[in-house]
Amino acid sequence: MKILVTGASGLLGGNIVRELIRRGNEVRIFVRNLSVIPALQGLKYDRFLGSLNKYEDLAQAAEGQDAIIHAAA
Repeated sequence: MKILVTGASGLLGGNIVRELIRRGNEVRIFVRNLSVIPALQGLKYDRFLGSLNKYEDLAQAAEGQDAIIHAAA
């Protein structure tokens, strides 16, 4: 599955991303800046830069995804 995850830089979101990748899913993370996320180093995922406050960003990030997991605070 292709899954979009918000909040991937947090404890919960990072653990979700790692488990989804371990299970063979294609993961896209929604981020507000392109800084490195130490907990996700070495993992293969797609990044989408945007703001959760902008509908257009959310719609574009979700395009082509099978599911969305919202773990952002």
